[in-house]
Amino acid sequence: MKTPSQLLFEELAIDLDKVSFEQLTNYVAVEYFLTVEDEPPSDATNLEKVNRYLESFYHLCEVEDWERASQITFFQLNPSNPNQEIHNYLFDRGYPQEVVDICQPLLGKLSQEKEAILISSLSHAYNQLGKYKKVINLQIQLMKVSHQLQKLDLEAEVLSNLGNVYQSLGQYQTAINYHQEVIKIASEIKSIDQFSVGLNNLANSYFYLQEYEDALQLYQQYLNLGRELNNKEKESGALLGIANCY
Repeated sequence: MKTPSQLLFEELAIDLDKVSFEQLTNYVAVEYFLTVEDEPPSDATNLEKVNRYLESFYHLCEVEDWERASQITFFQLNPSNPNQEIHNYLFDRGYPQEVVDICQPLLGKLSQEKEAILISSLSHAYNQLGKYKKVINLQIQLMKVSHQLQKLDLEAEVLSNLGNVYQSLGQYQTAINYHQEVIKIASEIKSIDQFSVGLNNLANSYFYLQEYEDALQLYQQYLNLGRELNNKEKESGALLGIANCY
């Protein structure tokens, strides 16, 4: 039975006979890492488990084969779990710098839809690294993409991200303005999920401003919505917010 990395190499469809001599070493390295190198041991770290993919990505970048490099970034380690693309896998396991390493080189080289995913992943990674100015710049780029794609749900996501960044920077009034826009768009497109996220984020901003009455009203709305949706996570988050206000 073929391993996931061997299946990926087949998907890459690299014909070594057609590769130029100058690029051959890099493509041979990709073949080695994906098809020959031993599988990582059972006690390998999460990063070691995907090292073969990262090495292959770097070699493809060396020859500026961006399309194949992107296939590695977006490769699903577990076909039954769409959230197991390599960039997601790395972020979820606490490797934000590696997310940057496999997303940043691809910016401006793929479709707008993939560009949006890359920017989103990079924003989360830079946010975890505390590089908020980079997050803001990326979200401005993503806003342009959302307008080009005419996707209001993506625009709401961008506004939410910007609100959270400014909240992290202590600029609560700016954060409030963004979260209010999220609620407005979510109402227009009838997105309950984004509406609830906007409510919670807005409540948090008022809480940090020590405007507890406003925060309390918003947490109560968030709690009611969580109960309507039978969403225990939203309920518990709202109850915690309400308790903090007292």
